[in-house]
Order: sequence, then C-alpha cells, then structure tokens
Amino acid sequence: MSGADIDPERLGIERTRSETPPQGEGKNRGDLWMQCGTGDKPALVAEWWWDGSEWEPIPVAMYLDQLSARDVQVDAAVIGLLCAGIIRSSSFTTADGLVGFDKSAFWAKDEEGNTLFKATGDGVHAVGGLQTASSGDRVQLSQTLIEGTKTGGLQGIGDDKTHPYWLIWGTHSDEFDRLSMGTSPQQPQFTAVASREGDSASMVAGRVNLAGGSINMYTSKVTVNELPAGFKDYNPSSYLGWSADYEDYNGATRLYKRAGVYFLELNIKVRTGVVPSQKTIPVVRLDPSIMPDHSLDVLAYGTSYAMGRFHVFGPGESQPQGTISIGTPNTTANFFSGQMFWAEAR
Repeated sequence: MSGADIDPERLGIERTRSETPPQGEGKNRGDLWMQCGTGDKPALVAEWWWDGSEWEPIPVAMYLDQLSARDVQVDAAVIGLLCAGIIRSSSFTTADGLVGFDKSAFWAKDEEGNTLFKATGDGVHAVGGLQTASSGDRVQLSQTLIEGTKTGGLQGIGDDKTHPYWLIWGTHSDEFDRLSMGTSPQQPQFTAVASREGDSASMVAGRVNLAGGSINMYTSKVTVNELPAGFKDYNPSSYLGWSADYEDYNGATRLYKRAGVYFLELNIKVRTGVVPSQKTIPVVRLDPSIMPDHSLDVLAYGTSYAMGRFHVFGPGESQPQGTISIGTPNTTANFFSGQMFWAEAR
C-alpha cells in the first residue's frame, strides 16, 4: 500500500472536516476530526482522534497503532504523511507516554509522571542531569547528595556514578551563599562564602603548596593558627610622634613587621646639648594602631659608649600608653640607639 492509496473510509475510520469538534453519538474509537479554520478555503489547523471519550491530538505512535490493528502495511510515503500530520498538529507522544512534544515543549517524564527533561522557549530544564558520555570518565551536571542534602552541581564521574572524582557545587540560604570545589563532597578543598558578615574563602588540604617566581599577599592582617603573622614595612614618620626637643637621628629609625612581630630600630637625637642624666624623658610616642599592650624596657647605646634605657609605657603607667622615654646616668651623649620588638595584638 502506498501513501496515495490511503482511504480512511476503507480502513473503517470516519473522517470529519469542521471548525468545531463533531458532537453527539456515532463516534468510534479511532475516528478522525480534521480541524479547519474559517473562510472560503479553510486551512487545516490540526488533526484529532477519538479515544472513546474525548478528542486527542494525533500522536504518530497512536496513528500507527490504529493502522496496525487493521493489518495495514504502510510504506515510507505513509510515514511521511503521518509526520506531516504531527507537524500540523504540533503533538507527538511515544506509546508509553513518557517522551513527546506538544505546543508547550519537548519533554520526557518518569513512570510517576514527573518531568525529567523539558525544552521550551525559556531554556532547557533537565531534572535527571546532563552527561557528556553514557559511560567511562565524563562530566555530569546533576543533583548530588552532598553533606546530606540534594545539591545541584558539576562533577566528574566514572562508571561508578555514586563516587565522583571531582565536584563543583553551590549552596544558598537566607544567611549565606557558598561555592565549593574539591575531590570529596564531604570536605571541599576550596570554599568561597558571601554572608552578612562579609566575604571569605578557604583552602583545606593535608598539604598545600604555593610555587611561583613571585607570590604577593595584599592584606592588613595575616594569622597562622590564629596568631598574627603579617609582614609590612612602615614609614616611621607616619607612626611616630616626636616630642619638641628630640628627632630621628639622620633618618636611621626603622619600623617594620615580620611574621606578626613589630620591630622598632629607634635612633634619637636631642636637638640641643646632651641628653639630661638621671631623668626619664619622653621622646616619642607610637601610633595606637601598632603600640604594644604592655610595657617594655630595652638597652640604649649612645655616643662615647654611653649607656641608657628605652622604656615603652604600658597601660596604667605614668605616661600615656605607647610613649617611649630615654633615661641615662650620664650627660655625655646627645644620641641613643636601641632595638625593641613586640607581638602584634590579636
């Protein structure tokens, strides 16, 4: 039988051509309604079949099923006509009803009727996931059980899909947004979090290697095991306030921080005469942002082998905290030098 030989009436199919569906009794399962438009030469809008209780859009699987039930052998021309009918009716469903398309989308469902895949003008929605291959090592975009919660992510998997060998996933809540990457869903090696308290990032591994010709860290505070470990060089003139009678000797004073420890190489000079003996004289004060939280005493060495003492005042002493004084037993020196250091406050 060829497409040109198709005669629905010979096949026991009653065909109705109208704008509205046929009403009343006399309809049998498999009857056709060719829905047409209006006008002198109405165009075919869609084709429907009677399933015994209502009119349904014609899916090709059902159409073939009806022909097969009547022992009709069809050729390629017939299939072409059926496909044209599908295009006109904008509908197709497989025999099990799990895959098809209609005017809204192309879709696939599971046996419970839940949509697994849907492609519409708004995009592609794949609930089950997308894979780059059906077996072997491949990339999969899907929902994965991570830390006890179903989470969407991208992962590399092998034949054992329950054990991905790398993952990229994200989580979201009212409190924070988090992006994680790693080789284990339970302990990601890289995590970035944005929350109300600010942004943070972490890297966790048994061993972390950093290699490069130059590695720079731009931050105001670095800690190791919760202990400060920052590195910085300071301009002394911005952090030291000199008293009226004293000054930095030849610009030799240095202030820097290494591994969370402040170092002050202090070099002072009295502007006129020599440093008075037997007195404690305030000469400079540290900026509050870097001052120690306790008092310090260090040796000071002056000209002509003079000896003295630098004292850094702590909380509750006779001078404001962070004030540095010089004391010497003789009057032969107009210059003193000494080094002191203290840990950065936590």
